[in-house]
Amino acid sequence: MLLDTQPVQVANRAHIQRSDQALANLRHCSASIDLLRKIAELHDLDSDDEIALRRLAVRLINSAGAAADCIAAGYYQPAASLIRDIIEVSFLCDLFRHVPEELPAWRSADDDERKKRFRPVHIRDRLATLDPANADARDKAYRFFSTHGTHLHPQMVGLMSPEQLTMIGPFPDEARSTHITFDLARFLGIGTACLAASVRSVRIVSEVQRTGFLVLRDGYVEHMRVWHASTSERLRYMPNSPSR
Repeated sequence: MLLDTQPVQVANRAHIQRSDQALANLRHCSASIDLLRKIAELHDLDSDDEIALRRLAVRLINSAGAAADCIAAGYYQPAASLIRDIIEVSFLCDLFRHVPEELPAWRSADDDERKKRFRPVHIRDRLATLDPANADARDKAYRFFSTHGTHLHPQMVGLMSPEQLTMIGPFPDEARSTHITFDLARFLGIGTACLAASVRSVRIVSEVQRTGFLVLRDGYVEHMRVWHASTSERLRYMPNSPSR
């Protein structure tokens, strides 16, 4: 609308089509969105807490869709910012998975209480106690996407301009457009799995809906295992920056 991204989209979509790994990453994103959409449409889940979960599913879908559009259009820094949003939702869903009673506490808290108990740093501290094996990975992911996607830093222009230049507007780039799909798929997958684990299937009255959800959820767990086994854990798309 403001800047013409069509040439960038054509180039980046061609880069992605040539990358088997990027296509696999996007297929995993699509599988995640299929399960999240199923959860969001489970209208039998109509308690206040369940509606809050369904809305988190919508948040993940929307952030993932917006991130994919940014990647295609050459806006890699905004895409990283949206991935950080997915990470925040994922950590919150992970907390609910470990401690289900935190969902009603989060939903019903006033603004002051929510800031005290559910700020991202506090959630990471809780998860570090509940799941210490992944504490370092959580901290690194949040720090990386905060630094390169959300927070302002005078030197962090690697996602904004090619070759560390100061250039206006989006640009096509094979490494950035293909490799960042890995982080989108990874963190969307984590959020989807954690949120799905919090759904109480016994609350789904319709047998058809309940069976459909369970089949989709179980199939998703296997899909995530196969995808993860086929990916490279360390993909670089930041020039002159260390692998994460």
